[in-house]
Parts: sequence; C-alpha cells; structure tokens
Amino acid sequence: MAKINHVLSKARGSIEWTYDKLMSVMEKESYRKPNGATGSRFGAVDGKANIPCRVSVQRLNNANMAEANRLDQVEKLFCQPDIEIKAGSKLLIGEVKYTATNEPFVYPTHQEVVIERGQWL
Repeated sequence: MAKINHVLSKARGSIEWTYDKLMSVMEKESYRKPNGATGSRFGAVDGKANIPCRVSVQRLNNANMAEANRLDQVEKLFCQPDIEIKAGSKLLIGEVKYTATNEPFVYPTHQEVVIERGQWL
C-alpha cells in the first residue's frame, strides 16, 4: 500500500495545478469577554490562509417542486492533503462563505470536503 501511495503522491503537482481559488479556514476558539465570562467565536487559524483550492459542484438537483426555480446544489472542495479541515469549520473561498459539512476524505494527492454555501451565524 505504501508503494502505491508513493506513486500517487507524484501526481499531486498535476492536481494542484487545477486549483483556481484561495481559501482561509476558521475554527471555533474560546475567548474571554470583557466581563470575564468565557465565550466562543470563529477565528482564523494560523497557517490556514490563502490556501490554493478548487470548488466543484458534486450534485445539482432541480426536483424541488415546493418552490419555483429552486435548485439544490451540493458542492465539494478540493485542496492539498496536509491541511487539516474539521467538520463544522468555516471556509472563506474567494468572497464566498462556506461551512465544511463533514470530515474530509484524504488521499495521497488531495482531499475532498463536502461544503455548504451560506451565511455564518
């Protein structure tokens, strides 16, 4: 298995060549409020800014009959395999805000994360 991973890792540069966007990763962090109480908020993670990536549509459904012209879209993020992205992380890709909806699938050449577009709370 290690031998095939070594061979696959040589293709990593070819895959990274397709990355056309930059991403920043934000995770929940604890902080002390002015009144002394502890709170949590999303903050940028050191070393996880301006990461090359690519966003692709995994699935596009036009079957929602409850609302006219509503499309349900599932998007997937592709990036280098050594960046840790946790489920629930907030991602800023270009000017668009996303949330990582699951743990990534990590391969020797890249990783894939299902993401959801939307506003952060």
